[in-house]
Amino acid sequence: MVNDTISRLGYSTSISIEGDRVVASGQANTVADVIDCVTTLENLDYFSEVRIDEIDIDEAGESPDYEEPEVSFTLVLTR
Repeated sequence: MVNDTISRLGYSTSISIEGDRVVASGQANTVADVIDCVTTLENLDYFSEVRIDEIDIDEAGESPDYEEPEVSFTLVLTR
């Protein structure tokens, strides 16, 4: 469920379960994609909290020739 949601907007690099929390890291093309992912996960009504724990914008990725994802993120989802 989490991996599918992240994959639609970018790609996941790791997912781990820590007690009642899921920690998911990934990359997306824009910050808006990360926010869309959070909103989609919140709307599932499966987690009591979905938050962005870390976000890193790759400024070098703004080149028109750069096609790799530009935003790295970590989400924390609490059941």
